[in-house]
Amino acid sequence: MSALQTGNRSGPVGSTDGLGRHREGLTVVEQGTELRLALRTGGRVEIRARANPDPTVMVALWLIGFEEQPAESGEICVMEIFGREIEQGGGLVGMGIHPWYDAALVDDFEKVRVDVDLTEYHDYAVEWDADRTRYFIDGIPVKSSDQAPAYPMQLMLAVFEFEPGGSYPKTFEVARVLAFD
Repeated sequence: MSALQTGNRSGPVGSTDGLGRHREGLTVVEQGTELRLALRTGGRVEIRARANPDPTVMVALWLIGFEEQPAESGEICVMEIFGREIEQGGGLVGMGIHPWYDAALVDDFEKVRVDVDLTEYHDYAVEWDADRTRYFIDGIPVKSSDQAPAYPMQLMLAVFEFEPGGSYPKTFEVARVLAFD
């Protein structure tokens, strides 16, 4: 995975004190310098991007807990699109909440079917406050949830290659990312 992040922190090498613990058994392999470039606690985050149809690739914008406490690990998935789930004139866009290790959240993630060409530019957005999250594609509400993480979240813009193959370089074309209070 290659990613741009607006924050970074970790505990000592060998510990489980790190960002984005999306499965059991992950440990810190290199202790990084703490960076707090842009942490969000609510508002609106929006991306204008086009998905990559390569079946070995996923592109995504996630907000992940900065994890100053281990339970502050929830994720708001603004959008994630697997190349293998893009079809002629449509496809699936993943969005929603993953609690990971936050017992105050419940998993509320789904793949929303859209009838637009995902390889063209589209706007994906989330708005959240203390009580809910709302998701949009091209300004149209497509999902909502009556929950939201209640701690600082960093942005993670990522392109993920599942297996070698296809054409290189693996790309994720992004026109802009905006954040508003």
